[in-house]
Amino acid sequence: MYNYVFPVEIDCAHCASKVENALNKNSQVEKASFDFERGKLSVTTTLSREMVKAFCKEVEEDIVFLDDEKSYCFSVEIDCANCAKKVEDKLNSTEGIRVANFDFPNGKLSVKGNLSEAEIKSICLSVEEDMVFKSIEKKEEQEKRDIRPYRIIVAIVIMSISSFFSFRYGYILSYLIAGYDVIYKAFRNILKGKIFDENFLMGIATIGALLLGEYTEASAVMVFYQVGEYFQDRAVRKSRRSIKNLMDLTPEECTVIRNGENQVVSPEAVKVGETILVKAGERVALDGRVTKGDSYLDTSSITGESVKRGVHKGDNVLSGSVNTTGVLEIEVTKNYENSTTKRILDMVEKNSDKKAPTEKFITHFARYYTPIVCLLALVLALLPPLFGAAWSTSIYRALMLLVVSCPCALVLSVPLSYFASIGAFAKKGILVKGADSIQKVAKLQMMAFDKTGTLTKGTFKVNKVVNLKDVEILPLLIALENNSEHPIAKAVISSGESNLTATDVSEIPGSGIKGTIDGSVYYAVKPSYYNLALEEKGTVAVLGDEKEALGYVVISDEIKAEAIPALVELKKLGVKKLVMLTGDRKESTDEVASAFNLDSVVSDLLPDEKVEAFEKERIEGISGFAGDGINDAVLLSTADVGIAMGGVGSDAAIEAADMVIMNDDISRIGSGIKLSRRTERIVKQNIIFSILVKILIILLAIVGLANMWLAIFGDVGVALICVINAMRCLSSSER
Repeated sequence: MYNYVFPVEIDCAHCASKVENALNKNSQVEKASFDFERGKLSVTTTLSREMVKAFCKEVEEDIVFLDDEKSYCFSVEIDCANCAKKVEDKLNSTEGIRVANFDFPNGKLSVKGNLSEAEIKSICLSVEEDMVFKSIEKKEEQEKRDIRPYRIIVAIVIMSISSFFSFRYGYILSYLIAGYDVIYKAFRNILKGKIFDENFLMGIATIGALLLGEYTEASAVMVFYQVGEYFQDRAVRKSRRSIKNLMDLTPEECTVIRNGENQVVSPEAVKVGETILVKAGERVALDGRVTKGDSYLDTSSITGESVKRGVHKGDNVLSGSVNTTGVLEIEVTKNYENSTTKRILDMVEKNSDKKAPTEKFITHFARYYTPIVCLLALVLALLPPLFGAAWSTSIYRALMLLVVSCPCALVLSVPLSYFASIGAFAKKGILVKGADSIQKVAKLQMMAFDKTGTLTKGTFKVNKVVNLKDVEILPLLIALENNSEHPIAKAVISSGESNLTATDVSEIPGSGIKGTIDGSVYYAVKPSYYNLALEEKGTVAVLGDEKEALGYVVISDEIKAEAIPALVELKKLGVKKLVMLTGDRKESTDEVASAFNLDSVVSDLLPDEKVEAFEKERIEGISGFAGDGINDAVLLSTADVGIAMGGVGSDAAIEAADMVIMNDDISRIGSGIKLSRRTERIVKQNIIFSILVKILIILLAIVGLANMWLAIFGDVGVALICVINAMRCLSSSER
């Protein structure tokens, strides 16, 4: 009998149930269980792995066994966003590829499927021959990139001389120098049957201008096009470098102390428990605890905090921080794969898989826009001459429509806006898992919060001691709680000192503990144990003997200083409803709730009850939840927008969330809303500007009030303006 666990992907829960039922009816299967949410199929059977897979595929053809497929992430260079989309579409329609995603702004192509690396590259190059896989052609591409500005300068000089001497062949020479690569690609695309490629459209438009005798215009338009393309490429490369530098959190090497000697190794080679040495000016490579030294850390790249944080022996430090002063020895508590920086990089790497509805709209728009405009150009070229118009005039106007028919301004600038925005969030110490999360954060209408660790610091302290009898209760309580790890006990222990020792300490189920101190038995229990009715705000721990209560302490969690103004800010930003959902008792919740202007408070909730309470508190629109604990993970994934506190948050909470606040500062939710809304404004500006300009030029061309110069502006000019506008998203300014 074999026990298998298959990682699988299947879209339909009902289909997963069908597979499970079919397996359990198989006489050679002892037990089968399909965990649809986690994508895991567990089977106990006498069948081989391949036989189980074949049986499942007979039941549900679309089930995918992820251990069968390979994952690739190619670093690529491609000039045209629209062309990148064509490559992505071709891959996604190819048998053997489950999913392909082209992250054009980041220059990355992710592919999952059963094909080999060579087969995937071959498919890509069959669609776009000039696509460069950097890992094997980096030097060649760099040379190609360097020569273009010189070609443009030479073409401009020749065009200027030709203009002075009215030399038509000079214009043709200038045209060929500036655009020979465009012409080559255009003819190559004709042979491949690709008639809506930007090179084809630009080539046919400018060749048409030459045939009509518009030599000056054909030459100038090609030069202007290449200038626009060059600056557009530079803007995109600059954005990529900016975000790459922003995400450059992990040093390539670090110093580890082994057998008393310093060894320089990669962070991946360091194990948990080993000690690394971090000198002033170096970046901390791995998460850990300071064992020696004092210093100040610059954590701005992780948490967005500009104020340097002092660290001493015993303090925890995050990888990615920069040591600014002394020398630190740090005991590693997490290996590289589980470190803060690796987690951040993984989140950023995966963001492009989650596209915003606006991006999806642009993809569909681009699919229909170019063919429609090209068809309109054909009608404009053929129809007017039938009613007496000059063929040359009609064809010239049609050529202008071809120039503006490429949707690159939209296809490029919209994803670039979201990509740059993710970098701006990171500057604020906020990780956002995709463009769809940005769009949802911008529309938040309701926010629910966990209490401990979110609205409060999660650190309990004794803020009131009441002696009911002539006995100092605090030393006795400290002695009783001395060996407990409970947060309430830790608060008691840290509140003072005691020379007493408790023996025979045992638990009283549901009430507290008891123990013997100097021959007398004492109890640390809830007020109800002694039938006390106390109206105290916070958690009460009562100390008593076998007869009566001797006194009590009040323990409360400290409210985060920034939390109160943060919630006021959310109301100002238009969040209509603020709710607190907590598993704490009502008595300890009331004090915190009274400090905030909350619309609703629900206490005494178990983790599954939190989801039910959240659903009841929902209002129309986007609803979010902020929490930090492992018990919040379900609700973080259920909410439209899950926001995790990354500093104190559990790995489960961080994994489930859409947005992670690395320094636990709840005011960053307001910052996130402002940044999201600014991103949405910029995206809408680009969409409206691009579409309106193109429509205006199309209308002007139809009535004969436009020329080729204006048409080329409608293509590369608009694209360049949109790219520059999109780069405003990279700024961490909230306006």
